[in-house]
Amino acid sequence: MDDTLPEAHLSLAAFLLVHDRNWVGAEKEIKRVLALNPKLAAIHHLYSFYFLTMGRDDHAIAEGRRASGWLVGYPYLWITSGSPVNRPRPVVDV
Repeated sequence: MDDTLPEAHLSLAAFLLVHDRNWVGAEKEIKRVLALNPKLAAIHHLYSFYFLTMGRDDHAIAEGRRASGWLVGYPYLWITSGSPVNRPRPVVDV
């Protein structure tokens, strides 16, 4: 994997978060994407989902709002970013 490509880290972060439920690894990859390209809307959407999963609604909403500035071409992200509606229960105690 090319360590300089934010999209590669985004894909890995999504896999770790959704499939493996590897919270630490997912957050590490999310932070790497943010370091490489902080304006990538999809990473803010994923970070929002991460925070929802962790039960941190306030952070999830903030990330969703950050994503909204870069949502051109991603209308589905606008609908779901930071939305506490129908979110899963937290999977870990925080």
